[in-house]
Amino acid sequence: MQWKARISAGGALLLGPLCACGDDARPPAVGLADRAAWASVETTKETGSAIIERVSYSSSGLRIWGEVCRPAQAGPHRVLVFTHGGFSGITDAFGITWEGGTCEALAESGWVVLASSYRGEDGSDGKIEVCLGEVDDVLEMTRIGLDQPYADPSRVAVLGGSHGGCVALRSLQRGLPARVGVDIFGATDWAHVYRYWEDEFGRDDETLALLRDAAGGSPDEVPEAYAARSPIEHSADLASWSGSLLCAHGVLDELVPVSDTCRFVGELGGFETYHLDADSQTIAAPPASCEGAGLSWSGAALPHDWPGTRYAAFYDGGGHGAFVPISDALLADAAEFLAIKMP
Repeated sequence: MQWKARISAGGALLLGPLCACGDDARPPAVGLADRAAWASVETTKETGSAIIERVSYSSSGLRIWGEVCRPAQAGPHRVLVFTHGGFSGITDAFGITWEGGTCEALAESGWVVLASSYRGEDGSDGKIEVCLGEVDDVLEMTRIGLDQPYADPSRVAVLGGSHGGCVALRSLQRGLPARVGVDIFGATDWAHVYRYWEDEFGRDDETLALLRDAAGGSPDEVPEAYAARSPIEHSADLASWSGSLLCAHGVLDELVPVSDTCRFVGELGGFETYHLDADSQTIAAPPASCEGAGLSWSGAALPHDWPGTRYAAFYDGGGHGAFVPISDALLADAAEFLAIKMP
């Protein structure tokens, strides 16, 4: 089992709702000499409406590669920090590739997309650390990206799925300056994920070996290393964050237990929680694996104007995409949430 976020088919679903553009007040201009700079910038594609750049930058002394997709017209524009899933680089994740794909389409619709490859991926220095050094890489890429004239630092969202969902949550917990966050089936408890994989795939599974190598052993051997990587162990760090957050998970997820997201939102608190059947109708009861999470389950319809700030939504029939397809409704709701919260 190779844990990749095979969700490129969902990329098209993200495009429509994300294309609304707003005219929020812009921050004061910053002198060019005072701006942070990429270590290198290479334009890989340029159209009349979008520019795609391969950039590099330094993070913890490592050279890290990333992709910037931005509108061709002068900014500043709203920013989407995209944290990819899996451990193989940015390709095949929500259709964002080095050739543009969804990233290019988002730029054409008015978003600046900042997508880091993370350490150990796509030619970046270092080794895969699993939701640890990758967070450093995202925070540093965001710092530099928001200092560019095309980016509006007052309008920042973060979106991540799978391993990237963990990176997105840990980035918010560590101070990512975003107003909006979307976590799609992110791993929130790595010790539990490890044991789940061990039961499902066996100790010799290559992704388990990768996780042991990154952490320095199993959860029984180095529990503190797994805690450092797990958003559920740091839920209090989001207590004062006033942004809007959606945590979405398919009930049939075959890689990240849906119960982990239930426990995470229960620990964090303040969520409106919805369980949706295959027809997107609300079920006023938890998925079977979430019965002990202590959550209150709404019997009302999911409010598609998203007036609150914290939502958790769980979708029957949808999985992680490795064996069971991701719920189309989940992807559509995630896109709608971003569009409404970051117009």
